[in-house]
Amino acid sequence: MSNGWHSSGRTWLELPQPLVQQTNICSHCYVRDTCALLHRAVEQGQANSSALPEVFETLTKPLTENHVQYYRHWLALTRLEEEAAFSNREEVWTMSPGRRALLGRCIGDLTLMQVEKTVALGSGRFAECFRHRFRCLSNSHGRSSGGHPSVPETARQSAIDPHEEVQTVERWDLLPG
Repeated sequence: MSNGWHSSGRTWLELPQPLVQQTNICSHCYVRDTCALLHRAVEQGQANSSALPEVFETLTKPLTENHVQYYRHWLALTRLEEEAAFSNREEVWTMSPGRRALLGRCIGDLTLMQVEKTVALGSGRFAECFRHRFRCLSNSHGRSSGGHPSVPETARQSAIDPHEEVQTVERWDLLPG
C-alpha cells in the first residue's frame, strides 16, 4: 500500500510505509486479502509489485474493470460520507444550540417529558422498546416549517445481528411547544 489516498488535494488516510517483499510477514497478515484488493483497485498494482504475487493473482484475477471502477466509486462515496460526518463536530463546542438550530444542524431547547419502556415479543424474539417524548421550549429551531422538523416522529432501530436475541427500538416524539 502506498502512503495515502489523495482526493481534491487532501490526504484522506495516512498509511505506514509498505512492507515491500516481506513475504514472511504478509503471508500471515490478517488483512492480506484486503490489502491485495486495495493494491489492485486503488493503486493500480500488479502481481509483480505485490509481496505475495500468487495470492494477489488469485484474489484479483476475477476482478473486471467494472468491479475496480465500482470499488473506487464506493471508496470515494465513503470518504465523502466520513468527511461530512466529521465536518461539523467542532460546532458542538464552538456554537450555541440556537445558532446550530438556525443552520438546521440540531434541534435545541428540548425538554425530555417522558420515557416509556415496554418489552414486546415480535418475530420470535424479544424486543426492548423505548419511547422518548420531548417538548420544544421555544419555536426557533431552524427549518422553514415553523421551527420543527418536517417529520415529527422518527424511529431508530439498532443494527440487528441475526445471532442476537434482543432487538432495541427507540422512538422519538417531538411534541409541539
